[in-house]
Amino acid sequence: MRKVLFLCTLVLNMAICANNDEIDRILASIEQNNGALKALRKDADARIAGNREEMMPDDPEAEFAYLWGSPHEIGKRQDVNVSQAFDVPLITGMRKKVVSRENELVELNHRWERTGLLLEAKKNCIELIYNNALRQQLNKQLLWAEQVADLYREQYEKGNIGMPEYNNSQLNLAEIKHEVSRVEIEQKRILSELKRLNGGIAVELNSTQYDLHPLPTDFEQWFERMEQKNPMLLYACKETELNRYRIEVAKKANLPRFSVGYLMENVVGERYRGITLGISVPLWKNSQRLQQAETAAEASEMRAANTRQEFHDAFHALYRQAKELQRLLMDYRDAVKLHNNADLLVKALDLGEISITDYLVQMKFYYNMVTKVLEVERDYELVYAELMQGEL
Repeated sequence: MRKVLFLCTLVLNMAICANNDEIDRILASIEQNNGALKALRKDADARIAGNREEMMPDDPEAEFAYLWGSPHEIGKRQDVNVSQAFDVPLITGMRKKVVSRENELVELNHRWERTGLLLEAKKNCIELIYNNALRQQLNKQLLWAEQVADLYREQYEKGNIGMPEYNNSQLNLAEIKHEVSRVEIEQKRILSELKRLNGGIAVELNSTQYDLHPLPTDFEQWFERMEQKNPMLLYACKETELNRYRIEVAKKANLPRFSVGYLMENVVGERYRGITLGISVPLWKNSQRLQQAETAAEASEMRAANTRQEFHDAFHALYRQAKELQRLLMDYRDAVKLHNNADLLVKALDLGEISITDYLVQMKFYYNMVTKVLEVERDYELVYAELMQGEL
C-alpha cells in the first residue's frame, strides 16, 4: 500500500508548464472574427468619412433666368450666374486640422471599445487556465483517492479495518468526483463564452500555468509611459486639443465670407459677361459660437484632468493590490515547499501511526494550500491584465 500511495503523491507534485502564447493566439483570433468589433470598425470608418465632409467647401451655386420683356418690343433676357463661396477657416486650413483631430478621437474611441472586449476575452482565458490547473490537480487527487478507496475496500473485505475507515475513503472519493464535475462545468462555460467572442468559432486553451510578469518597480514612471498608450487618457488629451482648434475656427468664422463667380446677361442685341465678387458679413449667425467653443474647451480641460486623476488613482489601487498578491503568492509557494508532509504522512499511515481519517485531513490541508496558490496566481494575473490593458 505504501508503494502505491507514494507513486500517487509523486504524481501530485508534477506540474505542466503553460505556454501563454496560446492567449495571444486566441485574442488575435477574436479580433479577427468578433462580429461586434467588425461593426465597430465599420462604424468608425463611417464617422471618419462623415467628418471629412467638413473639409469640403460649400457647394457651388448656379442660376439661370429667362425673362419676358414688357412691352413685347423690348425682347427677352437670359441671365446665367455661377458662384463659389469660401470662408476663412477653410482657406487657412483650420477646418482641416479640426477634422483631423475629430478623426483621431474616432480612432481612439474605437481602440477603447476594442480594448474592453479583448480585456474581457483575456480575463476569460486567465480563468480558464486556472480551471485547467485546478482540474489537473483534481485529476491527480482523484487518482490518489481511487487508489486509497480500492485499497481500503480490499482491507475492509479482509476484515483488517472497520466500516468507519472504509466509509471515509469512499466519502473522500465522492467529494473529489463532485469537485471534478463542478470544474468541468466551469471549463465548458468559459469555452462557450470564448466561442461567442470568437464569432462562433470554438477555441482551445490547454495551459495550466501563467507566465507571471514582474510588476514595474516605480509606479509613477510606469504610469507616465502608460498614459501614451491608454486610449481613454489619450482621448481626453486629444479632445482638449480639438476644442482649442475649434476656438480658432470660431474666431475665423466671425470674419466675412467671400464668393467668386461668373455672370452672363443676354438682352436683345446686347451681351454682358464677367466675374462677380461677393462678401457675407456674419452679424447674427455666429454670435454665440465663439463663447460656446471657449466653454467647451474649458470643460474638456477639466474633464481631461479629472480623467487622468481617476485613472491614476484606480491604477495605483490595482498596483498596490498586485503587490500584495505578489507577496502573498510567494508566501504560499514557500509554505507548500517547506511544509509538504505528503511523504511523511504516507510513512505514518503505513506504520499505523495515524488513521485514514487523519491522513485524509492532512492531505486535504496540503491540497487546499495548492489550490490557494492557483487562486492567488489567477487573481494576480487578472489584476495585471487590468494594469496592462493599454498593451492589448
